[in-house]
Amino acid sequence: MLVSRGRLSLSLDPRAWFQSTLDTGLALAPMPPEVLVAASFLPSVALRDPGDRIIAATARHYRYRLMTRDRPLLAFGEEGHVETIAC
Repeated sequence: MLVSRGRLSLSLDPRAWFQSTLDTGLALAPMPPEVLVAASFLPSVALRDPGDRIIAATARHYRYRLMTRDRPLLAFGEEGHVETIAC
């Protein structure tokens, strides 16, 4: 979305960028129904963006740390709901 709206510039086509990222050894987290449903029942109203809610629910489910610049996700972490790393 950021690339399509001109808010982020990549040196590669987004699909090629995504594939190159996966080629470094990163893996996609599974998103089973319980994670997607949990995104609707997070313990905070700070996250309004559905994408942020799915990211937060995934991190909580798998006990991942989130590295982000996203202010709402960082605020969610500051509330103690998920571990975040500001970048």
